[in-house]
Amino acid sequence: MADANLLVEALKKAAIKAVEARKPVNVYFGEVVGTSPLRINVEQKITLGEKQLVLSRNVTDHRVPVTWAAGKTEVTVRNGLAAGDLVILVRQQEGQRFIVLDRVGT
Repeated sequence: MADANLLVEALKKAAIKAVEARKPVNVYFGEVVGTSPLRINVEQKITLGEKQLVLSRNVTDHRVPVTWAAGKTEVTVRNGLAAGDLVILVRQQEGQRFIVLDRVGT
C-alpha cells in the first residue's frame, strides 16, 4: 500500500511539473475487464484494447535471475494482469497509447 501511495504521489508531482512545462501528462485509473485479449476500462468512459496499451514490467509475467549460496537459477514472476485488477495508466502526450504502470494497492 505504501509503495502505491508513493507512486501516486510521484505521479501527481510529475503531472504538475509537466503542466508547468506546458507538456501535460494525463494520469488515469482503470479496471482490467478482460485478459484475452487484454481490455482495460478507463474511468468508466472508454475501453482500451491491446494495441493501445504499453505494459510495464510491473504488470507482466517475467523471468528474474536468482543467486544463492548453492548456485544460480531463473524464476518466473507471475505478475500478469487479471480481470478486476485496478491499474494506473499514463496517456502518452497527445497520443492514443496508454502506459500501464502498475496496479493500485489495496
